[in-house]
This record gives sequence, structure tokens and C-alpha cells, in this order.
Amino acid sequence: MAGQGKFDALTKELITHVLGFQEGEENFVRSEQFVLSNLLYHHCLAVNSHAVRRSVEGLALKFTIHGQHHRAQQLTSLTSNFLASPLFQDHFQTDVEWSLLSLLLHLSNSPTQVPLQEIQKVAASPENTEDELQEQIDWAVYLRNGETKYVLGPEEPLSDWSVDSDCSDNEGNDATQLQACLVKNLPPYNVEIVCSSKQPTTRELLEQVHRAKSWLSAKTHLQYWGPKRPQQLPLSDHPVANVLKLWQVAVFHFTHFLIKVI
Repeated sequence: MAGQGKFDALTKELITHVLGFQEGEENFVRSEQFVLSNLLYHHCLAVNSHAVRRSVEGLALKFTIHGQHHRAQQLTSLTSNFLASPLFQDHFQTDVEWSLLSLLLHLSNSPTQVPLQEIQKVAASPENTEDELQEQIDWAVYLRNGETKYVLGPEEPLSDWSVDSDCSDNEGNDATQLQACLVKNLPPYNVEIVCSSKQPTTRELLEQVHRAKSWLSAKTHLQYWGPKRPQQLPLSDHPVANVLKLWQVAVFHFTHFLIKVI
């Protein structure tokens, strides 16, 4: 009976906190009946280890189809090590490891789109902790603490080349005069250095063109409705990831078969 009273008090507090209903209201009574019926007569069955194992294997297969072979191997290895942990050998509750795996699977959201983060294990020692704290300190800000910040006025831009007075003072100069003024103030051009420089070979030119095309194809984002789209090969050799290629081969053979029959 004490447990029943505790459930009732917690249920009322939960309804008031989440739904905002007060005791005595019709909605409060209906919500209380619904919550108590789900707590006392729940339909939560025991976890099915075979279903959880199939889900893990399906997730590993999904990683393989997406070309993420390292993730598939890591998931399989971590799952095996987790299930073989000695913590679950003499546990008072049965199938607790499968319950935890089921919880993690239900909490996962788009696992193939999440970037892989490598976990680095650092030994927990006072020396390492002190070193980490020293690395995290911004010493520039720490040493400037308490100093007076002087705000200087705007600085005038400096130039290595002088501009003639007739070009700077006269605002009505046209484009021809401005171009002549700029050409006059350009630095001397060393022709000997340019002529003596080594000309690139044909192989170097081809490599530069290849790098430029690769950079352009990687940085250009084309719309899916456009007439031209770069064909990207899948990273995986799984048949599911190469449906288009298999379909094209089948259509090719079927077309040749029809030509032979006709």
C-alpha cells in the first residue's frame, strides 16, 4: 500500500508538471487514470535478444552498403566485446546487456550520417590532468589581464609608391589619364628574371589541369534537375549499392537479345 501511495503522489506531480492540469479538473482525472493504468498494467515485454542481434547485424550491413566498412567492423567488434563483458555474467537481472543494446539502437538517429569520432583513452592521473589544464589556458589573455587597453586613432594607409600630384588632385581625369598615371607608378619590371625562369613541362601542365578539374568538380554543386551531372561511383561493392550498374547491364543484354531475335 505504501508503494501504491508513492505511485499516486508521483503521478499527480508528473501530470501537474508536464500537462499543467490541477487536481479536481476533468482532464486531470482522465490523465491520472491513463498514467496509473500504464504503470500498473504495462505491456512492456522482456527484450528479445534475437531481434536485437538481427538489428545490430542489419546496421552493420547498412554501414557496408554505404561504403563505411570501418564502421561496420568496429560495430561488430564493440558489440562482441560488450556482450562478452564479465559485468553481465553474474548479474542479478537476466538479459540486461540486450536491454542496453536495445536502448542504444532506439536512441540512434541516422547513424550513417553521423561523423565518426575516435575516442582517445588517456590515463587518469594528476600529472595528465594538470598538463591538460595548462594546455587549455590561453596564456596571451592571462598575461594581458589588468593591462590598460589603449585605443589608437585610425591609421592612414602607407604606400611604397608615390603618386603624382597631378593624378591625385585632379578629380576630372578620364580613364586614359588614370591608366597612364598607374602605369607610370608601377615598379620596374625585371625582364631578365622572367626570361631565365624555367618553363613548365607538358607533364607539369597536364598535372595542373588535372588538379584544377578535380578541385572544380569537388567544389561545384549541381542541381539534380540540371542536364549534366557527374556520375559518382559508389564506395561499396555490395550489390544493393550498385543497383544502377546492374540495371544498365541487364538492359544492355536485353537490348542485344531483342536485336538478335528480330
